[in-house]
Amino acid sequence: MRSMRLCLIFILLLWAAVAMPAMGYPASTAIKVTVLNSDGSPACGVHVTLQNGNYAVLGNGTTDATGACAFTVSPGSSVVRAIVSDGEYSLTSVWHDTNDTAILVRLPAVGVVSGSIKLDGMGRGNPLVVLDDARAFDSTPYEVSQQNGSSLYTFTVNRFSFTTSKGWHSIYAVGYSDGMVYMSDRLDINVTEKEDVVLELKPAGENTSILPAVAYERLFHTTAFITWANVSGTLMGADGRPVANASLTIQDYFMKDQGVTRTDANGAFAFGPLNLSTDVVRFRANIVDNGTEYVSYSRLYPVENSTSLKVNLTDYPRPTVGYIYGIITPGGNSSSPTPMSGTVYLSNGMVQEVSPDKNNGQFFFTVAPGTYEIYAEHVEGAQRLVSDRISVEVEPAWSPMAASPTILVVAPQKIQYLPLLAALIIGAFCIAWMWQATRRWL
Repeated sequence: MRSMRLCLIFILLLWAAVAMPAMGYPASTAIKVTVLNSDGSPACGVHVTLQNGNYAVLGNGTTDATGACAFTVSPGSSVVRAIVSDGEYSLTSVWHDTNDTAILVRLPAVGVVSGSIKLDGMGRGNPLVVLDDARAFDSTPYEVSQQNGSSLYTFTVNRFSFTTSKGWHSIYAVGYSDGMVYMSDRLDINVTEKEDVVLELKPAGENTSILPAVAYERLFHTTAFITWANVSGTLMGADGRPVANASLTIQDYFMKDQGVTRTDANGAFAFGPLNLSTDVVRFRANIVDNGTEYVSYSRLYPVENSTSLKVNLTDYPRPTVGYIYGIITPGGNSSSPTPMSGTVYLSNGMVQEVSPDKNNGQFFFTVAPGTYEIYAEHVEGAQRLVSDRISVEVEPAWSPMAASPTILVVAPQKIQYLPLLAALIIGAFCIAWMWQATRRWL
C-alpha cells in the first residue's frame, strides 16, 4: 500500500511537471503590439519584432494606420517582448507575460543632429559620426577637390545629419585613410529640437584597434565585390520636393563614376545593370536652376536596398540660414585656444550656455543671414570676465564650416576712465550748484 501511494504521488508530480509549462503559455496566442509617438499619436509604418524569453524571434511586422501590429504565435516561453525600429533607432519593450496579449510601446521624442566634419589631411575615405559608441552614421562630402585632374580626390569638409532620441549623447567623428586613423574630440551634446556641431578630425595613429567596433565594421567592410545591380529611385531636394531634369551620377565608395542618367519630371531615375565593385553607392547631382549650376552629393546607400531609393539632397535648393560658432577662451595660444565655460549673447536675443565638460566649450547658433553683434561673459566667484563685442556677418550656407570660428576672449572689465572723469565732473558741478542754491535759500 505504501509503495502504491508513493507511485501515485510520483505520477502526479510527473504530470504536474509536464502540464504546468503548457499551462504557463498556450500553444498559440494572439499578441497585439501598439506603437505610439511621443505625443500619443499612432506610429504608422514602424517595424516590430516579437521575441520570446529565449530571445528567439517569433515574427516581424509593420504597424498599420492605428499604430498596431498583430501576431499569432506559439510563444515557447512564458514571456514575450517587442523590439521597435523606425530605421534610426531601436526601442525594446519590457517583458510581458504571454497571458498579457497587449503590448504598448511609446517612441521617445527625437531631435535632429547635424553639422560638419573638418578633415585634417585625410585625403581619401569616408569619415563616420559615432553616437554613444554604438551607432555610426555616414557623412556627405561638402567640399571635394581633385588633385591635378587625377582620380585622387581630396576631402576638405563633410556634412552629416541624423535623428536620435532627445537628451544627452556623446558624439565624435572617425575615419581611416592611407594607413592612418583619424579621430575628433568627443563631445557631449544635449539634443533638443535641433543640435548643430562641428567635429575636427586629427591624426590618431596607425593602429586601427583604437577605432570603436561599430566604426571598424563600417570602414573596412564596405568593399565586397558586387556583380550586377539595378539602382532606381527618386531624387528629392532638401525641401522634400522632387528634383526634375537633374544630371545624376552614381559613384562607388571611392567616388569613382559608375554611370550617368537624368531625372524625369517627377524626379525619378533608373540606372541599368551596373557592375559595381563596392556594396555601397552615393550620388552626385548636377542641377541648373535659373542659370546657376549646383553640385550636391548624397550620403551612402547599400546596394542591397537600391530599388525605389529616396535620395535626399542636403545642399539644394539654396540655403536660407547661416551659422555662427566658436568658443569662449581666456586668451593665450591663439592657434589652439583653451575653451572655457560661460554665456554667449547674440544681438537678436539668443543666449547659449557653454561648457568644456558638455560641448567642448563650443557655442553654435543657426540664424538668418545678416549682421550680428556677439559677446560672452564668464563668472568665477565674484569675478566677472567679459569679452569685447564682435560684429559677425552671416552668409547663407549649408555647412557650418563655411563660417570662420568666432573666438571670444574674456577678460576683467577695464575701467573706462573718460566716462568716470565725466561723471565726476558732472557730479561736482551738481554738488556746487546745490550748495549755492542752498546758501541763497538760507
